[in-house]
Amino acid sequence: MKLVTKQLKIFFICSFLGSWIIWSMAVLKSYGIINISISNETLNHFGAYAPSVVAIILTFLYGGRKALTCFLKRGILFKFDIKLYFYMFILMPGILACSYFFTKIIWNINYDLPLLESLLKNPLLIFIIFFYILFFGGPLGEEFGWRGFALNRLLCIYNPFTSSIILGIIWSIWHLPLFFIKGSAQQNINFAGYVIFTILITILITILFLKTNGSVFAAIIFHTTSNLSLGLFPIFSTLHGGVSIIFFLLVITSIITILNKDIMFNKQEINYLHN
Repeated sequence: MKLVTKQLKIFFICSFLGSWIIWSMAVLKSYGIINISISNETLNHFGAYAPSVVAIILTFLYGGRKALTCFLKRGILFKFDIKLYFYMFILMPGILACSYFFTKIIWNINYDLPLLESLLKNPLLIFIIFFYILFFGGPLGEEFGWRGFALNRLLCIYNPFTSSIILGIIWSIWHLPLFFIKGSAQQNINFAGYVIFTILITILITILFLKTNGSVFAAIIFHTTSNLSLGLFPIFSTLHGGVSIIFFLLVITSIITILNKDIMFNKQEINYLHN
């Protein structure tokens, strides 16, 4: 247990340092303190890869080549119940769509939906955008770290629900510098609301992770569709839109958590570290 706790501490410290050092340059550039040729977008992309890079390095250092091979294979573990693919691809777009229409109808607020309009004109763009988000929008750079490394070890100490709360808080704080970078997706979002959103998303990913036997692939896809959904319905930056998203997400997360209470609230012998 002490070894697992030590590994978690090292992972979190290194991930934060790796990302925040890179993102700090974008923050300083945003406020005109430094002038570098690298764009904020590029710095954001590079910083987002720290969790997965740190996780890969630590996995190799702690377990050698065999452990690293098992670890990386979880990134291509895609054979599981077909219903979970609907969970991965439909759940978050559905929640964001409901939030959008609720905000529009109840508060009579109209939003521009440029990305959705572009996709309606050219549906094939969805593949380009999806893979762009997957590679450059966070999922691939983060999920080997947050789920593949950190969640695995948290599950050795706490039950899945508690593990999700802890990881969700840490994950949201890790994003903090992005709120001060011009042009970032988080720039105009309320941080308190973002913390709640991230914790709820973490719970949903944990359930998916457990039901797919520790598939990092599933976590990456869910993360990608979540980010894509926020792009399709960009309402989080407004008070009413943010409240609507949190409300619908809270309701759906609560229902799914209750339906899976046997695995979420009971500490089980769940360990995907070495298989």
